[in-house]
Amino acid sequence: MNDLIRRGGLRDLEGILSLEKACFPGEAWSRNVFLEDLARPSSFYLVAEIEPRDFQDPTGEHIKQLIGYIACATDPVHRYGHISSLAVDPDHRSQGIGGRLLDDMLALLEAQGIDCLRAETRLSNRHVQEMFRIRGFLETEQIPRYYQNPTEAAVVMIRWPGESGFSQGQRIPPGRHEGGG
Repeated sequence: MNDLIRRGGLRDLEGILSLEKACFPGEAWSRNVFLEDLARPSSFYLVAEIEPRDFQDPTGEHIKQLIGYIACATDPVHRYGHISSLAVDPDHRSQGIGGRLLDDMLALLEAQGIDCLRAETRLSNRHVQEMFRIRGFLETEQIPRYYQNPTEAAVVMIRWPGESGFSQGQRIPPGRHEGGG
């Protein structure tokens, strides 16, 4: 299978909604939330898609399947970004997709002059916390009862200016750090 990470947009809405429901059951964002977010010029989305081998639609065209996305709202004036969501299809986890999405988003944000980033993840999601940590994010606080279904605290992670955590262009080995956000 070939995979690709590219800028996401409104054309990806249905795939993003499917991933959201699969990765965050009981607390998935609504269609309207995504429509509003995707319409903001200060929001950035990247999507990961694959082209399954020998799979074509009836017209003979190859169909691509969305298997991950990352979303970030930015405040360019203050050079700040908030990674609001990171999701990888459960059937495609532990292949490095979440890490690649995060790496590419960090590069995109750096090119936009965004150098202070925030993200939250469930307290129990140690895998994603480590993925952020090796990229220079530090745990700054926990917010009790932030998540619902089930109720759980959030770990707030911040990456301050100059704290990249890895060399420019260096990739984390596939399968080491990834998951839903």
